[in-house]
Amino acid sequence: EHKVMRNEGERNEIKDPAFAHLDVIDKDIYEDHESEEIEREVTVALIKPDCVQSGKVDEIKERLHEAGIEILEEEERQLTEEEVKQFYSELAEYDFYDKYVEFMTSG
Repeated sequence: EHKVMRNEGERNEIKDPAFAHLDVIDKDIYEDHESEEIEREVTVALIKPDCVQSGKVDEIKERLHEAGIEILEEEERQLTEEEVKQFYSELAEYDFYDKYVEFMTSG
């Protein structure tokens, strides 16, 4: 993420098959914009284990809502080591990577 922010790298796009249905937008919803191409961004947001453990999930979701971010789908689960390593692969070169993977899989 730091490299992306410094324009030194690109963000890796990881497509989760469970969210594939979100790639298709129901164009009938946008009937007022028939001639316009509507593009909708979809992203995955992770709430880190320390925020979950401290009971801040509802506060974070409220902040997202206030910022105009619509939560399309929600799933509460613990990530596997493999999932964390894939999601944060761009951090693998940093010294803190192993500890970060451990933290993100801690629940």
